[in-house]
Amino acid sequence: MYGTKYGSTSESDLIPSDGTEVIEITRKKKQKEPFPGYTIFGNGKTTRNGGESMDILDICQQLNTGEMKLMQFFRDEIELGKALSEDNPNKVVPTRCTNWNNYLKIALKKNFAHMECLGVLKRMKRGTYMLNPKLFIPPKSIRELDTIWDSISTSKDKEGV
Repeated sequence: MYGTKYGSTSESDLIPSDGTEVIEITRKKKQKEPFPGYTIFGNGKTTRNGGESMDILDICQQLNTGEMKLMQFFRDEIELGKALSEDNPNKVVPTRCTNWNNYLKIALKKNFAHMECLGVLKRMKRGTYMLNPKLFIPPKSIRELDTIWDSISTSKDKEGV
């Protein structure tokens, strides 16, 4: 079953200190959560809970070849982040990726503004990007990622436009 919580077991050790404080060390074992073997893309509909998504097909129609290559790259990195059980699988640091090359670097430099305008990705900080969780829907923690996404300011916000 997908979306189950981590099962965990923990044990604690108490270490006495100088008499005024006690140090407690806790060790936890976590079991990996199973993930579906596919990526979930937004279809532009609203769920019963009020969650919205963006339509991947509408976005792809507006992208050029370089932007489509970037979308493939980011999709692959999301899959890797999901497999590694990252806290934020929609966060990508391209320079740490093995398949990052000069073509993608130039494409990102030229096309970032357009992709940001479409709502595909945002820059969290220099060299770190986050893909919209309403477009590339993670199998867990969608609300947490929505909160992070909404808190990131865009270049338009910084300009005051």
